[in-house]
Amino acid sequence: MTDIIIEILPLQRLLIAYAPKNMREGQQILWAFDARMAEIVRSTQEPMIGQIRFAWWREALSGEKEASGVGDPLMDALRARVLPDAGAAGLLEAIEGWEVLLEPLPLSDRQLVRFAEHRGGGLFRTMGQLAGLCPPWLSQAGMGWALWDLSGHVSDGDTAMRSIAMAQECLADVPVRGWPDVLAPLQMLVGLVRRDVRGNRTAPARMSWRQYGHLLWLGLWRKGKA
Repeated sequence: MTDIIIEILPLQRLLIAYAPKNMREGQQILWAFDARMAEIVRSTQEPMIGQIRFAWWREALSGEKEASGVGDPLMDALRARVLPDAGAAGLLEAIEGWEVLLEPLPLSDRQLVRFAEHRGGGLFRTMGQLAGLCPPWLSQAGMGWALWDLSGHVSDGDTAMRSIAMAQECLADVPVRGWPDVLAPLQMLVGLVRRDVRGNRTAPARMSWRQYGHLLWLGLWRKGKA
């Protein structure tokens, strides 16, 4: 695991434990990137300031300036351990998705689709590319996860419930079984999402014991199917 301090949520930390050892570091860095983008939205009161902060990341990832981002531990880790194998395209898309959340609530269905396609689709595709396997339905899985996750953090109730309804549609064609081992953490995460969206439940702001228990069950179920 990387020797720099990269904070990720307990849910992602648990998921990473189910990844092959050679994939854990890269997945940790990608989840940390997603958490950093979330922090930009959460701490931004003026949309223009948020756009400037996102522009810094866009410039650093695209390599428009050779020294851009050098010295930031997360950016350095991305350059050393993620970008050589996965490229920057998916992460640049993810930034575009996060920018949608700088816009005022309630979000329209079109805005929700754009957010999900870019944040969830971009992040999941990058994880797939890092693993060397990127099935065509992986973007849909990422969209469903992103909408579910948003539902637990957005302050507008209507936006939250529409996110759950749209997440269910996104996951309709995503297989329950047959995921490659290198994508096991994402399969388990999507299994957790399915349970909530089928019951029209929004994501919790913090993971509950019930959800942790279900996640552990999914891990045992997957191991039993191996």
